[in-house]
Amino acid sequence: MEPNTPNLPQPGQPITVEAVDELGRRAVFEGLVRRADSSGVAMSLAPRAGAVEVLAQGIRALVRFADQAGLHFFEASVVEATAGERLEVVLDAPSGVRTNQRRRFMRLRMRRPIT
Repeated sequence: MEPNTPNLPQPGQPITVEAVDELGRRAVFEGLVRRADSSGVAMSLAPRAGAVEVLAQGIRALVRFADQAGLHFFEASVVEATAGERLEVVLDAPSGVRTNQRRRFMRLRMRRPIT
């Protein structure tokens, strides 16, 4: 895993958001990124019955998204969450995005002498 990868999700990119509130209730949401920049990440999520309350202001959320480079994830605090037809959520800007590369082969460290 590579810490502090500079890539943020792109607008329109599918994401998964997982949050656990103070009572230990866990909720997983899926949706699309609306905006991602140095000020924060805004997203539109599909609401789930009984789970909307979990995404309250100040709750830490785990965000996952994927592209050709692999699976990226970061944690950020919820700044704002507005329920409606879609759940509109704004998170703080992440301090770093971690990447778990996907390969069909194992990567091993090795030293090869050059002659």
